[in-house]
Amino acid sequence: MPSKYIFDTGFLILALIEDLPEKWKLPWREVKLGRKLCYIIEPVLMETAYQLMRRGFNKDKTKDMIIKLKSLKSVKIVKLDDNDAMESAILHTRFKLSFVDCILLSIAKRYRLKIFTTDAPLKNIARKLNVDVNHLPIH
Repeated sequence: MPSKYIFDTGFLILALIEDLPEKWKLPWREVKLGRKLCYIIEPVLMETAYQLMRRGFNKDKTKDMIIKLKSLKSVKIVKLDDNDAMESAILHTRFKLSFVDCILLSIAKRYRLKIFTTDAPLKNIARKLNVDVNHLPIH
């Protein structure tokens, strides 16, 4: 099992509201306990905050959840560089994924991270690019 993960918005929402399916409880526990390193891109944090507020969490509760997430010692917030921007633009043009998914995929490729996603198109493109991915469809 890879020693480093990257989570998409769908995973993070489920983790933060403590509604992860059994399949994903172990990787989340490993990150919370500091056994696995987790990279998170800032656009995913933005999407996560937005989606939490759409689910009825107020601004203060949402902010507290994001701060708690960022305070985990095993969480690394990734700063994007010019290469990430170019790679993301190329992926977006080639595969028509959202920009956030393209950034996430670019970072996963660069750091050799395992992606945890609820997004089928992201899963499919990750597999085409030989990026390790764990997908769980959420309806």
